[in-house]
Amino acid sequence: MNQTAMVDAFPLPVVPEDWEEVLRCPICSGAASSFKRFAQVPTELANLVYKICERCGLVLQTPRLRESWLRRFYEGSYHVHMHGQHEPSGKTEWVETRRAIQHATFVRHHLSSIRKHLDIGSSTGKLMDVMAYQYGSESYGIEPASAFRQRSRQAGHQVVARLAELDDRHKNSYDLVSLSHVLEHLPEPTETLRRIREEWLVDGGHLLVEVPNLFGHLSFEISHLAAYTRDTLSRILSAAGFAVVDLHAHGVPYSRHLPFFIQALASAETKPTQRSYPAASLRAIRFRRWMGMMTLRLVWWGTSQLLSRDQLEPWGQA
Repeated sequence: MNQTAMVDAFPLPVVPEDWEEVLRCPICSGAASSFKRFAQVPTELANLVYKICERCGLVLQTPRLRESWLRRFYEGSYHVHMHGQHEPSGKTEWVETRRAIQHATFVRHHLSSIRKHLDIGSSTGKLMDVMAYQYGSESYGIEPASAFRQRSRQAGHQVVARLAELDDRHKNSYDLVSLSHVLEHLPEPTETLRRIREEWLVDGGHLLVEVPNLFGHLSFEISHLAAYTRDTLSRILSAAGFAVVDLHAHGVPYSRHLPFFIQALASAETKPTQRSYPAASLRAIRFRRWMGMMTLRLVWWGTSQLLSRDQLEPWGQA
C-alpha cells in the first residue's frame, strides 16, 4: 500500500472499542482508585480525560487509546493529524536541528565519549547526525513513521521501525540511548525504560530523555498518555533503575526563558536503588499548571502583538 492510501485507510475517528482504562499508575503502581480528575480536553477525535495519581503526582490519560490503535496511528496518519502533512516539513527540520544541537550540548557537559548511540523516535535523523559529528559515534535509529524513516535512510542512517526489529547482536552495546519526546507516548513507560537498561545499554551506559513540561507546555493531546513534571520524571527514571545525572527545564528551540520541556540525563545502575520521594501535593501541582498556562497565554498574546509572522515562524524563511 502506498503512503497516501495508507493514510486514507486509517480508521479515524475512533470508536468506543478502541479505548481502555488505565488500571495502575505506571510509576508507583497505585490503583485506579487513587486517580483524581485533573483535566478534560476536547479534541476533534475525542474528549480526552486526564487524571492525577494522588500517590506520586503523575498526570495520565485514562481512558486512553489501545496500543494497537496507537501503533497504526504512528505508522500512518500521526503526522498528518498533528502537523497537516505526511512528509517532514520545513518546521520539522528547523525544530529537530536546533533540538539536536541542544541535546548534544547538554550531553557533552557530562560525557566525553560515546561509541555507540541508539535514538528511539529518531524522526529524520538530526540527533544521530549531530552525535556522530560531535563524538564520531555509530548511530542507530527507531522510527515508526514510514516517510520519516525513509528520509533518515536516504541520509545514510541505519533505522528500523520498532525496537523489536533491532538485531540481537546489538544488545547491551549502546553507550547512550535517547528518547526525545517519546516517553509521553508510551503505554508502559517504566517497563520500557527498564528493558532499555537491561537489554540495550552497556554497563554504566546513559539515557537521554526529553518530555513536554506539564507546568510550561500545553501537553495534552490524543497520543500523549502522560504529562511529566521534574518530580515525576525523576521518579520514573528511578523506578526503571536509573540515577539522574542532570535534569532541568528549558525552552529550546522556541524560547530562551519559558520552560516548555524537561530534559534529563541518567546513568544505568547495576544494582538499582529504590529512592524515597516526598508525597505529591495535588493542590500545588494544579496551581503550578494553572500558573504555567496563564503565563503561556500572556506571553503568546504579547509576542503576537509585538513580533512579525516571520519572527514568529522562522522555519518559513528560505
